[in-house]
Amino acid sequence: MEENENIELIQKYIHHLLTDDEEKQLHQKLNSDKDFAEEFEMAVHLNAKSRAQRRAHYKQLISDNNLELSEAPKQYETDKKRTTKVVGLPVLLRKIAATLAILFVPYLGYSIYLNASIKNVIAEALNNPYPAKVTLNDNGDNAYKIAMSNFQAKKYDEAIKSFNSLLKTPSISTNEKEEEFEFYLGLSYMSKTPANFEKAILYFDKNGNSRYKEAAEWYKAICLQQTNKTNEAKLLLKNIIANKQWKADEANALLQKLEQKKYLLF
Repeated sequence: MEENENIELIQKYIHHLLTDDEEKQLHQKLNSDKDFAEEFEMAVHLNAKSRAQRRAHYKQLISDNNLELSEAPKQYETDKKRTTKVVGLPVLLRKIAATLAILFVPYLGYSIYLNASIKNVIAEALNNPYPAKVTLNDNGDNAYKIAMSNFQAKKYDEAIKSFNSLLKTPSISTNEKEEEFEFYLGLSYMSKTPANFEKAILYFDKNGNSRYKEAAEWYKAICLQQTNKTNEAKLLLKNIIANKQWKADEANALLQKLEQKKYLLF
């Protein structure tokens, strides 16, 4: 885990994406961790060397291309009026494509790494939903236990049926219980296959003032990101961080990755 964080920190330095806090963290690591300092120095050196090689390659490409055009037959001036074909153009295009590939590979690698990091955070939330906490009451305990057992066993479609049934039972569904059933309905819709993130959001929204409020906001942010509502997700993540709510550290990590992603093309 620490190795991945070190790689990310170095990559962000190279691509000029460090936040102020991350820059402080980088300097602390460089001063206190000899292995990290050596890894950092090597990565920066290799990146600089790669950039120098790319510049030299590009200059050579321009030089070679000018030479090819200067040696073109004299009748080229006459022929170019009748055709759009340019001597050496296919070769030039291939060389330009090769140069772009050299420039693009580091960018592509970081883009893939960042997207994978975002998916890992979301997968962790989806694969490890909020634990089922059974609070017994005098009426309908058996139906309640069945609903929670289905949820714990990841039988989410069955859990959805059970929780909906409980919501329709007046002797069981007190206001406090309704909030609990709705929260676990949201989790079930989020976790089922295929997931229904839109419906999950509707149930998480019903927990605005319940004891599940903080958990509901975290999972709603995940659902918003999964439905490509990134701006809404980021606003909610900022609120979680500002109020130091449940999963604030995870929210901060996800928000930073989403902020970095906006500078990438894909």
